[in-house]
Amino acid sequence: GLAQRWYSARVGEGLIYDLRTEVFAHVQRQPVAFFMRAQTGSLVSRLNNDVIGAQRALTTTLSSVVSNVISLVLVLITMVILSWQVTLIALLLLPVFIFPAKWVGKRLSRISREQMQLDAEMSSLMTERFNVAGAMLAKLYGRPAEEEENFSARAARVRDIGVIAAMYGRVFFTALTLVAALATAMVYGVGGLLTVEGAFQLGTLV
Repeated sequence: GLAQRWYSARVGEGLIYDLRTEVFAHVQRQPVAFFMRAQTGSLVSRLNNDVIGAQRALTTTLSSVVSNVISLVLVLITMVILSWQVTLIALLLLPVFIFPAKWVGKRLSRISREQMQLDAEMSSLMTERFNVAGAMLAKLYGRPAEEEENFSARAARVRDIGVIAAMYGRVFFTALTLVAALATAMVYGVGGLLTVEGAFQLGTLV
């Protein structure tokens, strides 16, 4: 556990460093026209929020994928040795796992992109309003109420899409839990019948 944590931290922090330095260098090489079009807050958000999001996704996914693949191979070998019939029954439900994963995955991907864009827009608005020039313009034109309303609307969109993302994640988790429960029930049901018929012993099924 300690070794895994150290390696994942090294990879994760190294990834943040590489992405940040490369993005910063890339932005620095852009012509002046780019900076006239681009929003400062959006660029800062890319270097902060988006880079950290990419790092979390990679380190979390990478470590779980590696450990899960090793577990999967060992468990499948053991299952086939004990009973190829029960293993076949368990594998028949594998496509049922894949369908909810693909369906939710596409939507979560779209929502994540939208979340990052909304965060960037909100960061951009804060950067523009909190610097001296932006604050002076807001004071000169006497628009604090309009500015508050504008920011509130953007923050509300970030809040709403965060709730949607959380609900999609929960639905996905519930669907997978249901499929896993059904798979277990089927294995015990069919395996129980095979045990009664003497195909293999009760201990093998358990």
